[in-house]
Amino acid sequence: MAELFTNFSDEAERSALGSMFLSSKAKEQVLASLKAEHFYMPCNAQIFEAIEGCGVADPVMVKHWLKDKGVLEQVGGEPYLVQVMESVPSPENATAYAGIVRDKYALRECAARASRLAAEIESGADLKQMFKFLNELPQGLADETTDTFTLQEVVDDLDEASVEGLPTGWAQLDSTIELGGWPIGEPSFILAPTGKGKTSMMVSTCLHALSLGRRVAYATFEMDRKKLARRMLKQISGWWRKPYLPEEAEKYQKAVEQLRDPFNEMVFYDPSTSDRIGYYVEDLERWAVAQNHQAHIDLLLVDYAQLLGSSRIYRDPVHELTCVGRVVQKLAKKINTPVVLGSQVTVENGVARSRGAREFENCAALIIEVPEDRLNLFIKKSRYGKDRVSIPARWNETLLRMEEL
Repeated sequence: MAELFTNFSDEAERSALGSMFLSSKAKEQVLASLKAEHFYMPCNAQIFEAIEGCGVADPVMVKHWLKDKGVLEQVGGEPYLVQVMESVPSPENATAYAGIVRDKYALRECAARASRLAAEIESGADLKQMFKFLNELPQGLADETTDTFTLQEVVDDLDEASVEGLPTGWAQLDSTIELGGWPIGEPSFILAPTGKGKTSMMVSTCLHALSLGRRVAYATFEMDRKKLARRMLKQISGWWRKPYLPEEAEKYQKAVEQLRDPFNEMVFYDPSTSDRIGYYVEDLERWAVAQNHQAHIDLLLVDYAQLLGSSRIYRDPVHELTCVGRVVQKLAKKINTPVVLGSQVTVENGVARSRGAREFENCAALIIEVPEDRLNLFIKKSRYGKDRVSIPARWNETLLRMEEL
């Protein structure tokens, strides 16, 4: 038992901290994974708190933060900060270092809780309380952990939650989905042939969420932030850029003012920040968790999902898609946010076949398809309502968006 109480890795703790100093990406990954209490060494915990307090992993600012708190010498002074930065094998492995730190903390905490349980039993505590303590013992020690609750708590929670979905922006679609919109904590998919409205639907649902005052995170693998803004302005005003005629220019300017503040509050995923050759779902997952750690994300949109891959070892493309789907499903649950993914489809022999989303079906709560003629929104799958339902719609060529009839 004594070994478990002191089970820690000073090397992993210093490597996790050092990675934060060397890479802003690593800093976000570690902040999303660890808390100060997870560190065994007090000096390492204080450095972690300093980085959190500063908001940046800058050694000069961290040193002055520690000095102002009167703890700089306690952590080993400037030489220890230098030692931390120089002890990192590779900042690319920051998540792995943080995982070791978290695992060691879980081992120590399990040992401590088990010791307290043994002491309670030795003192003759009530058996019912012991069983309750056993059930609660693993709570908080992993991303997914055991929870204890009563049926009445669940019923009360359901009664209080009048809406369990985020409105999509299409009234008939919301009424068909029993939750009233995109399922919260689960992934949904929009599938469409190339150039038939997939991205337009993603932009429309983004604009609707912003109009509700929701915080939106947008990840796309073929548009930069400027192109996304132009698509939004086109849907609001009918213009990509400021037109020449005064009346049209005034309408365009109103759209700019309407979009300015909500757009500035959005967070945008830039895949070019990844040091990988391809676009990997694990990078997206870490980014989304880090953003949600700073402030809750109400909607995560992932366009061109067919370009996502997995860094895990896979047997074939089908298995890779399954890996991606499982990661997205876990991500939606972890951040308790509706995740909407857009993917292209091709049509072969009259049957729509997805290039990157069809293999996700078992992980999806909702799948919406846009046919070639764009005359309806087809609910192919829904865990919360009827499957294979068509909602009449039309394509607005001026605003470049799908509209319900």
